[in-house]
Amino acid sequence: IKYYVEETMAAASEYTKSGDGESTGIVATEIDDLGTITVTNSYTPETVDVVLTKTWDDDLDPSMRPSTTEFANLVELTADGTKVTATPNVTASDDQKTYTVTWSGLTKYKVGEVGQLVKYVVSEKEITEVTSDATYLLYNNGEIKAVGDSAYVYEVTNSRNKVQVYLGKQVTGNLGDRNADFHFTVTVKGADGKTDITIANVSGEDIVRKHGNASPLGEFPVGAVVTIEETVVEDYDAAEYGMKEKAEEANAAKSEKAYSVTFTVSNEGNTVTFYNNKAAIIDTGIPTESKPYLMLLALIPLAGAALVIGARRRRRAEV
Repeated sequence: IKYYVEETMAAASEYTKSGDGESTGIVATEIDDLGTITVTNSYTPETVDVVLTKTWDDDLDPSMRPSTTEFANLVELTADGTKVTATPNVTASDDQKTYTVTWSGLTKYKVGEVGQLVKYVVSEKEITEVTSDATYLLYNNGEIKAVGDSAYVYEVTNSRNKVQVYLGKQVTGNLGDRNADFHFTVTVKGADGKTDITIANVSGEDIVRKHGNASPLGEFPVGAVVTIEETVVEDYDAAEYGMKEKAEEANAAKSEKAYSVTFTVSNEGNTVTFYNNKAAIIDTGIPTESKPYLMLLALIPLAGAALVIGARRRRRAEV
């Protein structure tokens, strides 16, 4: 007689089973003669891969996009709240605009909790450029979303961080024409200082400003290197520039005489104001807007009054 032994494992399907009686059967004349029957269970943990697809929306300035190696340290995976220390594999598409991040061979089920899945969560750090002067936020991190109903496949898009730059003109001096047009050209390089960047309606254009408050120039990538150059205007003193947004600080910023200024676009405070002065010079060499000249002007009425009083006194003396 052949006896067969079968083990049922409906609640533990991740185990495999084998042993005496499972397939070949055991021969015995009586059931009491079977002796000890051994059934062996073996456990091979089921694994999964967690995949994140990253899209870079940074055609305007890709110069500061992290390499695949750098980006591997900018993403993080947790398993039930605990950080996964394994470094993911990161590959780039042919056009470098998409990165695929993969954590392979991860445990699917919780240890000691039959049938309970491990919860995996993907996050990423801010992508910044740190200098001695400031920390520049280069990218806006998008929302990481699951693809379909999958618990293991995610996608996200990161866009290059852009801010508004303002350009202003201030005309000073008693002969300064506050209705005149002043012309500027703008050159933009990537945050690496090398890559040429084209800003719509700015790059290669003749930018015109009149005397008045600063107005929007355009949106520029944070970290980009911008050079604004003013066309030289005859009879005006060399331009001074200021990069202070607050009006009360503007004069303090007028420190360096130049017809151009180069600066790095920061997260805030990107206002540039050019100052031009045109004043008449009298024969004494004293500018007409200077304090000595204004004092001379104030003395003229006094001198005239003194002459009139003196003349009256002389006429009275003659009488």
